[in-house]
Amino acid sequence: MKKRLFSTVSLLLLLALVFTAVFPAFAAEDDSISILACSDFQAPDGNAQGRTQVTAILSAMKRDGITSADGFFCCGDYDYEYTDTRGGINTLKNTVRGVVSENTVFVQGNHDSPIGTNGLSDSGNNDPANGKYGVFVINEDDYMWYNSDEDTVKRTAQELIDYLNQKLAEGYSKPIFVLSHLGLHYSMRTQLDGDCKYAYYLFDVLNEAAKKGLNLFYLYGHNHSNGWDDYLGGAAVYLQKGDTMLVGQGSNISFNKKTLAFTYLNAGYTGYYSNVNNQDDALTMTYLTITADSVTVTRYDKNGKHAMKSQGISNAYHNEVRYQPNTDTYPSPQTVSLTAVSDKTPIKNLLTIDKTLPAYRKLTSLDEIKDGGKYLLVQNSAPDRVMLPKGVVKANSSGSERIGFDVSQTADFGSSIAYSNIADALWTFTKTDGGWKLGSSEGYVTYEATANQGIAAKFAPNGSVFTVEGSQNAFTFTADNYVFNYNARTLINFYTSDPAAFYLYEPIGYAVTVEGGSAAANGNKITHAHKDTALTLSPTTAPDGYRFDHWEVTKGTLDLGDPTAATLTVTMPDHALSIKAVYEKAPVVTTAVVTTDPPTTDTPTTETPNGEQPNDFPTAACVIIAVVFASAAAVTVIILYRKKKAR
Repeated sequence: MKKRLFSTVSLLLLLALVFTAVFPAFAAEDDSISILACSDFQAPDGNAQGRTQVTAILSAMKRDGITSADGFFCCGDYDYEYTDTRGGINTLKNTVRGVVSENTVFVQGNHDSPIGTNGLSDSGNNDPANGKYGVFVINEDDYMWYNSDEDTVKRTAQELIDYLNQKLAEGYSKPIFVLSHLGLHYSMRTQLDGDCKYAYYLFDVLNEAAKKGLNLFYLYGHNHSNGWDDYLGGAAVYLQKGDTMLVGQGSNISFNKKTLAFTYLNAGYTGYYSNVNNQDDALTMTYLTITADSVTVTRYDKNGKHAMKSQGISNAYHNEVRYQPNTDTYPSPQTVSLTAVSDKTPIKNLLTIDKTLPAYRKLTSLDEIKDGGKYLLVQNSAPDRVMLPKGVVKANSSGSERIGFDVSQTADFGSSIAYSNIADALWTFTKTDGGWKLGSSEGYVTYEATANQGIAAKFAPNGSVFTVEGSQNAFTFTADNYVFNYNARTLINFYTSDPAAFYLYEPIGYAVTVEGGSAAANGNKITHAHKDTALTLSPTTAPDGYRFDHWEVTKGTLDLGDPTAATLTVTMPDHALSIKAVYEKAPVVTTAVVTTDPPTTDTPTTETPNGEQPNDFPTAACVIIAVVFASAAAVTVIILYRKKKAR
């Protein structure tokens, strides 16, 4: 009998091991998620060349066992000639489609169309629906080539503060990827062009948030010519927490050495790299693998794994003498451990943006202009000027007069969403054959050539028909042979050349802020909407030991219906609103444990016809299989003892 019992148990153990080997999904669940990243798809010979180069890198990854990803990032510049952003993005999408086609983010670079057009992502929060990681996009218009607009960079930093403060309040422990075309470090490009001279606004916010425990990764592109990044490693730049970096301090020549609290890398150039200093010029892409407790970062070129960071050298091409190269090297891959938020106190605001004021959204294409739509005309200048529907006559110091529309200087605009108390400045656009009429309660805009006052801009009952065209990521207005022009007497009139470029902003209502949850309208995550837009509120994942209890309106009024419903759909009011998701301690749940007494010595047994014990293998096997399904971590063997019947 002992021999038979031993044989049965051995068979059960063997079955369990075989089952685990045959069905590994039950033995070890893989919760990891992956992201493919790159930058600067712009190949000098066009999209076909770019496709060939990306395909070669993907083939090397495939040889290494990588055939799919759950998300895709590209950090800007999709066309070498500045003319076909859509074509570049579509070619890149089709090239990576066999690996990844979901959760794609295409950042605007300095070669690209306006934000939100031709496949480009909007600025700010781009978190994926799967909730596995965070994404914040900093587009070219928000942090621009040459850093020519300090106010805009500061507003971008403030929007980043708002996003990261929300993550801190949630205790967000997953990785957050901040994607930008421009980097944050000082280089000869800063000294010669002004690139990144205001980087400290962004760097200081990221560093503070990372010190509080957020897991931040900054990915960039842009610097693939003239050896700008050679002192950091050329085409392969990677800095980890604790490394130091030079950061611009507001001018072309000033920088400070800063210690990083977050992970910093170029996403991998795929179009070209101009090698002027005999430096690493490999074209690469980055593969990120996210698990519950870490992010592994791997760089690939066409031959396989490539160093995450190459050895830095001085830029002899631009006589780089003010700082020393970073000669550290990091092999590929590198693994970054994820940390828990240790300090939930919010990052201090850089700017005070009054989001109780009406909100305006910047139009990104001519297709968005609607017949009967009302828009602000914000001149692209420093500072911005809003053209008012108010006729004025202004003279210079010698008394020479011009007739046109008054302007109001403002620092409120520049971002994709702006908040302003500017009143009575909206222009109504009316579609006509061949163009648009611009009007207000005073009539329609028209031009009038005068002998002594130039080409006046006035109101008239009928008005002129304007051709509206895109220019410098803004729009120009032409009526016959005349254009809107900014006159040095601080008004807008007409001229034969030198058109003023305007951003168009449409009113979108008042701000909605949600604490401990998210707001969505029309399928897009937003914090504002028209008053007639349906708004959906959803709480975030409750902290450990807590559960969602109810919604609370902390500013303004809103009929929530049943405030205890986790997901609510409400109609936007016509005023600012603040809503808070309230979490209560979760009740302790106890589970009753049912136990059975062990078999007694007089438990009856059944003999087979030849007097042997029955074979219990089928039942025991079911028990073993059930245990294997229930636990992938261990195999439990249950041995049934039976008292041998006396003969």
